[in-house]
Amino acid sequence: MSKSKVEGRILLKPKKIITADSKNRILKNIAVEITDSKISAFIPIEKIQKEKYNEMYDASNLTLIPGFIQTHVH
Repeated sequence: MSKSKVEGRILLKPKKIITADSKNRILKNIAVEITDSKISAFIPIEKIQKEKYNEMYDASNLTLIPGFIQTHVH
């Protein structure tokens, strides 16, 4: 199975982001920058520079949550 890799910068603008850190924070008015298929930064909405991105997605009606993957298998 091959993985497709998206090159360049993509910006996701969700309504809120639920983190999986030790504080279980809920972030609002924050966008997610993805560079070469990896999350590279969280950016305040008011600091977005549109010209820096190949693609931008308005997900203002959605909540972004971490993908939980079971890595312990037998």
